[in-house]
Amino acid sequence: MLAPAERFENKKNEEHPELYGVFPFRLYGVGKPDIERAIEALRHRDDANNVGWHQDEAFMAYLGLAVEARENLLVRIRTRKEEWFVDGQRAQTHMKFPAFWGPNFDWTPDQCHGGMIMIVLQSMLLQRDADNVLLFPAWPKDWDVEFKLHAPQGTIIEGTYRDQELVELNVTPESRREDVIVCLGDASVNA
Repeated sequence: MLAPAERFENKKNEEHPELYGVFPFRLYGVGKPDIERAIEALRHRDDANNVGWHQDEAFMAYLGLAVEARENLLVRIRTRKEEWFVDGQRAQTHMKFPAFWGPNFDWTPDQCHGGMIMIVLQSMLLQRDADNVLLFPAWPKDWDVEFKLHAPQGTIIEGTYRDQELVELNVTPESRREDVIVCLGDASVNA
């Protein structure tokens, strides 16, 4: 398992510093060595959660766990707290827009919840590994998608994945096409 520090005690919040090597620092993940250690750390984390600023789905996506990332992402998307407590009394939230979340931890509307949804969707679809771009590293096989995403080195990747098949892929500039690795199913191939 991963450790957040050489010595660690008295954890006082719900964060997972032992998994920061997965996200945001990207030391462990798809195509990187010792991924099993990071997956084991994820499986043994305290406080599994997918609301607010929690990053569980991002860890799952960067570890290539498509099924787990999808299941947790869908729960996050559907989670809206319509009622909460103020001074021990039940209170209603009256959100002007249905896409507002919260309160989760600190305030309403909670932009962390929606921000994490965007991060997770993009990391399920595209990840960077040195000069390479990993496409579909944690994408559910049964999800269709049309996308246009910007990657490092001025790269734009557009494509369509439908009925479990990549039907269109455009890479701009063309010279970056060899750096795009398509990770569909268990196989990874250069685009």
